Amino acid sequence: MFSNIENIVLDQNNFFGWVNVFGNASGDYGINDEGIVTWDNSVSSKIYNFDMVKNNFKGLGLSLSKFIETTNFINNDFNNYQFKKLDFGGNLNFDFRQLVDVNISLGNKYLDSSYHAITDHELSQYDPFMELIQFYTLLYRNDKERGNIESANDAYYELSELYTRKYAYMQRKEPNLNNWFKWRLNQLLGYYIGYGTDPAKALVISFYIIIFFSVFYFFFPSEWDVSSKSKILKNMKLTINKNEPKTFQILIKAVALLFLSFLNAFTLSMNSFVTLGFGNIPTKGLARYVCIVQGFLGWFLLSLFSVALINQVIF
Repeated sequence: MFSNIENIVLDQNNFFGWVNVFGNASGDYGINDEGIVTWDNSVSSKIYNFDMVKNNFKGLGLSLSKFIETTNFINNDFNNYQFKKLDFGGNLNFDFRQLVDVNISLGNKYLDSSYHAITDHELSQYDPFMELIQFYTLLYRNDKERGNIESANDAYYELSELYTRKYAYMQRKEPNLNNWFKWRLNQLLGYYIGYGTDPAKALVISFYIIIFFSVFYFFFPSEWDVSSKSKILKNMKLTINKNEPKTFQILIKAVALLFLSFLNAFTLSMNSFVTLGFGNIPTKGLARYVCIVQGFLGWFLLSLFSVALINQVIF
């Protein structure tokens, strides 16, 4: 059984409490002294046109409602969002960016309990977890169809975060190598490429990785160096102690050679990371083996970057 409501419009209002919208036998609603909008929850409602634009409130609760024609949910500011059994038909304009950093939860039909998919007890429940997943998926597809790339990326990121928490729970419940790799790989995807939504982040992190290995290689001998770093430092020390003529010029030359040595280390790190190959590895000791490890790391991370880049290009 449905009650019918033609239009609901909330535009540029400030509420001190929650805004709760759910089924009503008569379609009536009211606003109490705290600024809380409530509908009775006896049956589901058919709402033909729903506009909620530029409102400020503590939280929003939607339950047992079917939105028939147009639903506009734009530029609202709130801290909590709770929902249960919603059917968005017709034209939906729901910008997910409003929900970034918002406490999103699945409620029961009366909105007097909440499910966040955070605790082990919640993550063990299949049906509410999938209902939460379906909600994120709905908003992701809606924003994608509307060409709202940033909002769609935010929705997909939060959707993937749910699965990361799920995999972590699976590892805690049944520890094994497969569950551990599922969990950790999903964490890596989130950290390195934002689950495929942020290839620029991957480039920044890759640059930091290359710099880190450059500093490491700098302290090892390299076949590309004009002079060994120990010899350069020794000559600098002797020049300063003897106070020889042209000390300044000699020090400048030594600094230039050290900079060239770091540039060689950076080139080695870059070459290893992007796996271009250089025949014989031009360094010695532990650094030779670290080059191989960095090459594998670079191949793996750049593969993830390529996937994220293609994902955004064909959006």
